[in-house]
Amino acid sequence: MRGLVGGEVVDEARNRIDWIGLNYYSRMVVKAESRSPTGFRIVSGYGYGCQPRAYSLDGRPTSDFGWEVYPEGLYHVAKRLYGRYRLPIYVTENGCADSEDRLRPRFIVSHLYQIYLAKREGVDLRGYFHWNLTDNLEWAKGYSMRFGLFEVDMSSKKRFARPSALVFREIATSKAIPEEFENITHPPSRRNRCPVHTDIC
Repeated sequence: MRGLVGGEVVDEARNRIDWIGLNYYSRMVVKAESRSPTGFRIVSGYGYGCQPRAYSLDGRPTSDFGWEVYPEGLYHVAKRLYGRYRLPIYVTENGCADSEDRLRPRFIVSHLYQIYLAKREGVDLRGYFHWNLTDNLEWAKGYSMRFGLFEVDMSSKKRFARPSALVFREIATSKAIPEEFENITHPPSRRNRCPVHTDIC
């Protein structure tokens, strides 16, 4: 960030804000590129540059948007932000476009597990807001990208809980990752699609 906006902006922000809002969906893999104005270029096949409903070059599943499921990135970003600013952090957006709800239950568990790891290592992470409670208008994609814990029938406007809503409710009410989910703290991969047999695999 310092290279993109200048050190004085970073230093000024540190003294003017009370907490940091972190929106995290996936990673971005970059390669040094001297001819680029930013000094790097984005490498396709990882992070946001993948094929929808497939696998990244790293063998990780991708969402309907083509975003790689990479929960470890949330841990790394939270650690780095806290190390730099020493301010409380709230995850203000974290979700997965998944109309079939095949990835979202694991997405939630694996990302909350990374938050747990960061908190265990001293990061002052105070809250998590899943994106989104219901399916929503997703800017240029309209209603085609389904982020909701609750499916919305766009004709009748009726809402139906997806399996991921039940997973999220269980975690929120117990304030812990239940034992039956503890073995799925990582997303499925091409190499290991489902390590345990549960209702959410």
